Amino acid sequence: MLLKLGILSLRLGFAAHWFAVWFGINAKSIPYLEELMNTAIALGLYINVLDIDRTLFKRNLGLISRVLVFGVPIKIV
Repeated sequence: MLLKLGILSLRLGFAAHWFAVWFGINAKSIPYLEELMNTAIALGLYINVLDIDRTLFKRNLGLISRVLVFGVPIKIV
């Protein structure tokens, strides 16, 4: 299911790109685009966090905090 959703997302992204190229649409000219993108990101993050198992999260809280405190900054650098 996840693979199918990923492929669908890629197809929709490429289709949107080619429609924009074909019709000469400039993304900067779309009103409220930034607000729509921020809403989509927030909704996607909420949906991803919704299925987290709380007992598993609490059991691995130490590992999660180490990854966030050390792993993420190392990855950024």
